[in-house]
Amino acid sequence: MNGLIATTDLNFVYNYEKKIGDSGYPYATITPTSTVEKIYSSNANMIDIPFVIAVYVRSESIAVAEVTIRTIVDAILTGLRGDEYLT
Repeated sequence: MNGLIATTDLNFVYNYEKKIGDSGYPYATITPTSTVEKIYSSNANMIDIPFVIAVYVRSESIAVAEVTIRTIVDAILTGLRGDEYLT
């Protein structure tokens, strides 16, 4: 998760659903979509655990919020392509 902060404009990345407040924007949450894991290979220790990455911004202008979210999402996708393990 530190990699997401380093490569984006995010102030924080939480591994739980944060209560929406008045500070800390922009931030993201990374949470598993379910507790069901898809096991591909127990020998190679390969499993698939789906996660949701939610990005939260606050702005008086919808246009500014959309640009900010798009910029952050693009940076997250670029980061995941380069480091799918989120180290």
